[in-house]
Amino acid sequence: MRPRALLLGVLLALAPCAALSSAGRSAAGEQIRLSVGSHGLAQVMRLLASAEGSLDIEMYHLTDRRVLKALLAAAGRGVRVRIILDPSQRRNLKVPDALAHPGVEVRWMDTDEGRGELLHAKAAVADCKRLLIGSANWTHTGLSVSHEAGLVIEDSALAAEFERAFEQDWQRALLQWPSRSLKDEELLSLPDAASFYDDKPRMHGRRSGGQE
Repeated sequence: MRPRALLLGVLLALAPCAALSSAGRSAAGEQIRLSVGSHGLAQVMRLLASAEGSLDIEMYHLTDRRVLKALLAAAGRGVRVRIILDPSQRRNLKVPDALAHPGVEVRWMDTDEGRGELLHAKAAVADCKRLLIGSANWTHTGLSVSHEAGLVIEDSALAAEFERAFEQDWQRALLQWPSRSLKDEELLSLPDAASFYDDKPRMHGRRSGGQE
């Protein structure tokens, strides 16, 4: 299947009532923006900057300081920010302190470690109308190094579907970090000031120089 046909098939599966035109808009005029490559940061930053009332986020791995700064800026202008994180990623433990602000709430998905459950979603909705779904974690590697894909859809009905699922997850999520076996699955590039890099670079779980 050709890439464009595959993309349209996925979109129609997500929103079967939306007939998509070649201009990248649904019949109702909702706009669709696709980002493919190693430049997902701009897409994420646009979404965060656009928020006027609320940001609801589910994220597997969140470490990029540029994103954290944008989330604090959103809270500073009165946006309610709610984030659910996976509890197994070591660097996620720093996020509550990094986002210490009355307008930001961080919770932990109550995953079933015994069966290997993760919160592996990378999704966010702004103002209950703009939905971002992608493959990239909000890390330096995910947003500026790795080849990823992300899609922003301005569709209130589809955003509402996500919000219903998010609210269920939010009620299930925990206020305090649940004890979990920690790991660090981000394949690190060279250290970058935009990330939570406190140690030497690792590639595929090994420290540089071949040391575990």
